[in-house]
Amino acid sequence: MIYYYRQIFICLIVSIFASLILTIESSRASWYESEIEYQQSVTKIVGRGDISWGSKADSYYKFGSVVVSADGSTVLFTGRCQYCDQAEVRPFIVNPDGSNIRDISQMLPSDITTRWSGWRNMTISDDGSKVFFRAVVETGYYDDEYIYSYDLASSKTELAVSIDGGFSPFSSSWRFRIDSTGSTIYLDKFNSGWDQTLKKSKKGLFYAENGSNISWYFDVDTLPCQSYCGDLNMFSLLGVSAKNGRAFFQWNSDYKKTDGKDNHTALYYTDLTGTPTKLSDDHYHIYDGDPRGISDSEGNVVIYRFKHDPQALQKLAVVDVKSNKSKEVAWTKGLNGFSAHLSRSGNYLLVNGEYGDEGTYYQTLIDLKSEKSKDTWSYQMMSRWGTTSNLTEDDRYFFYSIDDTDANSGLYRVDTKSKGGDRAAYVEYISFSAPALLDQDGVTIAVQTKISDPQGAENIEWVKLLPIIEGHEDPSWSMGRVPIAFPSGDAGSTRLYDDGTHGDLLANDGIYTFDSIATRKGDHEGETWNTWYQHYPLPSDLGIRIIVKDRDNNYTISDTTLRITNDPKEVVDSSSNYECTRIDENLNILIPCAIYTTPFSTTYLSLDFEYAEADKGDYFWRLRDFYQIDEPFGYTDSQCSQISATLGVFVPCATISLNSTDMKLWLNFEYDQELNSAALIWRLDGLGEIK
Repeated sequence: MIYYYRQIFICLIVSIFASLILTIESSRASWYESEIEYQQSVTKIVGRGDISWGSKADSYYKFGSVVVSADGSTVLFTGRCQYCDQAEVRPFIVNPDGSNIRDISQMLPSDITTRWSGWRNMTISDDGSKVFFRAVVETGYYDDEYIYSYDLASSKTELAVSIDGGFSPFSSSWRFRIDSTGSTIYLDKFNSGWDQTLKKSKKGLFYAENGSNISWYFDVDTLPCQSYCGDLNMFSLLGVSAKNGRAFFQWNSDYKKTDGKDNHTALYYTDLTGTPTKLSDDHYHIYDGDPRGISDSEGNVVIYRFKHDPQALQKLAVVDVKSNKSKEVAWTKGLNGFSAHLSRSGNYLLVNGEYGDEGTYYQTLIDLKSEKSKDTWSYQMMSRWGTTSNLTEDDRYFFYSIDDTDANSGLYRVDTKSKGGDRAAYVEYISFSAPALLDQDGVTIAVQTKISDPQGAENIEWVKLLPIIEGHEDPSWSMGRVPIAFPSGDAGSTRLYDDGTHGDLLANDGIYTFDSIATRKGDHEGETWNTWYQHYPLPSDLGIRIIVKDRDNNYTISDTTLRITNDPKEVVDSSSNYECTRIDENLNILIPCAIYTTPFSTTYLSLDFEYAEADKGDYFWRLRDFYQIDEPFGYTDSQCSQISATLGVFVPCATISLNSTDMKLWLNFEYDQELNSAALIWRLDGLGEIK
């Protein structure tokens, strides 16, 4: 028996030194690592000085539209020069990493009107080999428009659509579309004039093979109608799929409201057979389609924004074309509404604008399969955005900033599935000093994160933490104050530090720390300051976002969760009780080992163990329960009823029996206050025998 006891004592001491007696700051073993659920990088790839031409200062140059080939190989964008004598707007292409910038203004025909207004509607083929655009040519009193293609390899410009006299678009919003290969061009609504054979005007939708004449494939007269029949003003093309040639459009069948109702506008689609199929109910209004894409590549999934009644909410619906089933995925009460476009895969939506009753979509990526959302932009980043590109096949997109500062102004790439290795920083892990944050006055926990930057640790400018709600920085409802508090004020976020302060152990080691995160206990009980607690009864998981900015104006966003609880049991990490040392080959007795945390208070901590017997005769001990009691417990031995005169708290102990013998062990714990001034850490201190 003494032999067993000595073996137990030796192994337990080894376990203590291996997993328990570690400092809070220097060891990740004493922290609780939280899974990183989402990480993205925002990398500046082009500055406005990179697109300057002539002798003007860099501040004269701005960014315009941006689009990216579906394969992500080529970014097409425009640069504008204010008060320049030369052309004000020029087209550029660049590699997605910012290399090989090329001015391709040589693609523009020499006979177009002044360049700042003479061309528009620029797009690029999926493989990045051809650029397409509209150009206005001066032809007497009226201007004619033509559609051109430009081959990037041969630097050759050709007419993409052959048509006598050019086009007379209905408005500046008139757009053409191309298929995935750039071999077919789909025109917006068009009236090609009177057909003597048909004794009618050919109105509706047309397409052309690249370099060929147009073909009429959809007649607007085939649509159901009660008033203004055949009127193209009642018709609007919303988008065309990159494959299969499916055109999606809206049609108002009764503008005069002959039946006295407001709802007469519906969503339809047609392919090149020209047969219209209705995809939605009749609504009061359907909004224009997003030129970045409203359907997946094959045209099997389509999105559209609508109001069902004059006073109704603006909503966004996703429609399965084959089954004709619709699902609403976004809405807003805001007057300005939101914009949305669909990825080629049909899996993701990118939504920006007003959200719900009070919130904001910050370029929110909505996963249509999991129905989870993530804001891919942050309030903590640059304040002014310009155009956002389409989503690539690997779920990247690009945008430009219209900030007046040289540092912020530029073209950026957003990688929604960042794995590091680029110019932006990378978050290696996020850890908390306890498995949960207890909703109790005076209780705080610490957070730390390890960050690497390809340019070195000194290149990181700041690191911030803020809460997010189901992936949103600004949820659909008014939250008031954020649900967690920081001593520095009520800004809703806090900085993390790598300077040896705020709980940081070693300055400039790439580990950023903040040691005082608390709930807003007292603000949400019977009040409305913290409506998060009304939407999420405790215990609940709160989203936590880490944002990193480096000195090159690159950003990183990394999201995890923090458990908020009102149950003291949840601040115990019971999982570590299974990570114990095998003690004896014959008995296979395992002793539980863990660090237990309880709020700083004059309550008592009880650790209750139960005996269990696994398969094949393995013996082990596991933590059965954790609770607070009003009186000391256990044996009357003084080691089990010790009261700390300094802290005014009960020093916990526990008893276990080994192998059904009369020998018993006591586990004595010591107080350690390394975490912060508002929490108690109990560490296993020794092992002894109770006679």
